[in-house]
Amino acid sequence: YQDVRNQSGSALSKATPVYVSGSEGASGKMLISAASNGAESTSSKTMGITTSAIANNSNGQVISEGILEGIDTTGAADGDPVWLGTNGNLIYGLANKPVAPAHLVFIGIVTKANGSTGEIFVKPQNGFELNEIHNILIQVLCRGYRPL
Repeated sequence: YQDVRNQSGSALSKATPVYVSGSEGASGKMLISAASNGAESTSSKTMGITTSAIANNSNGQVISEGILEGIDTTGAADGDPVWLGTNGNLIYGLANKPVAPAHLVFIGIVTKANGSTGEIFVKPQNGFELNEIHNILIQVLCRGYRPL
């Protein structure tokens, strides 16, 4: 668990995936905002999910690895992977796995699917874009496919 501060401008509900959006000066406390798979800036620093609701300008905790209990996993099945969605949402299952241009961030595994007492084993892993692989230098990226 990590002690964090929400200065995002909005309240964050329990089980919101978050990224590190800064730090609070001398305290060293991480500032968090709702993560989103829509951009590199809001997905690459995804560090966990909130353990409870955190009001704006308030402190709270984020779990980076371990079981988070008492959350709504409606639409999920036991064993489903959990992916980062847009604007702090979670996506369940392989069939719903985000594809490019969305950024792929694995959040964890559903250990108990239930509407109010669900559980997720949390362990975020950020997928890498081809130009982020350490031994490759790509100068120009193609943004589409054109048949010959």
